[in-house]
Amino acid sequence: MTAQSLPASFDLGAYDAQCITVFKRVFASLEDDQASDIVVLPIGEHSDIADIMLVASGRVARHVAAITDHMIDSLRAIGVRPIGVSGLPSADWVVVDLGNIIVHVFRPEVRAYYDLESLWSAPGPASAPHPASNPDSNPERIGDEGEGQPEGENTPLAP
Repeated sequence: MTAQSLPASFDLGAYDAQCITVFKRVFASLEDDQASDIVVLPIGEHSDIADIMLVASGRVARHVAAITDHMIDSLRAIGVRPIGVSGLPSADWVVVDLGNIIVHVFRPEVRAYYDLESLWSAPGPASAPHPASNPDSNPERIGDEGEGQPEGENTPLAP
């Protein structure tokens, strides 16, 4: 793994030793197999699903499959097995779930279409309340006619 490959703002010191080991192995494997446009997204502050997301591209479906297969083999060599792998048969977009690290390997056209980098790096929405939290925002709610009925009784819907 080359020091120039990692974004300057990405600090591995914030993660535990196993996460760092797995990350380095994944990143090196992506580079060794000539994955292009490798992007590292620290998503731990935004999501509970993982701490780090890596997004990379392969040239064609066969390259995407080879990148993914080699990465999985490299991880198995150090005793790490993916929790899940999805998309490998078609290899347009392969997702490898490693617990605290998620790896997405795309064909370039598919990556451009889904644009995960923008989705995960964009600032969150302003603190506007969700419409469902405002009872006045949905005047046709089911059950409004039944106000005053004892709890547990269903209100029949009018025809």
